[in-house]
Amino acid sequence: MLDNFSSRTTLEKGKAGVLKLVQQLQASIHNKQISAGDLDNEMARIKVDTLNTAAHNKELKATLSAYDKELSERDQLGEKYEAEIRSRHDKIEKKQIYIMRLNKKFEAITANKGGE
Repeated sequence: MLDNFSSRTTLEKGKAGVLKLVQQLQASIHNKQISAGDLDNEMARIKVDTLNTAAHNKELKATLSAYDKELSERDQLGEKYEAEIRSRHDKIEKKQIYIMRLNKKFEAITANKGGE
């Protein structure tokens, strides 16, 4: 009987130890599942951030493209104005040369007349 009681006590203590180990394992598994869920959530947040960043970059590229186009148009307009200015300067110079020739002819004609 004493052996039977002793073996029962040992079995009950062993059972309590095993139950304690099972509870610890369950707690560990639960903590690891929570950690895995947190990692999954963080990965989802990173994916959303990546998509938002990609969309923002696409928007910025479109804006940059519009600004580049506008700058190109303004450059072309500036070049057109500069060409027009050069052309007008050339016309002015030609007219000045023509006026100088006419003034010389006029001086030659008036010099021959004796100052009249």
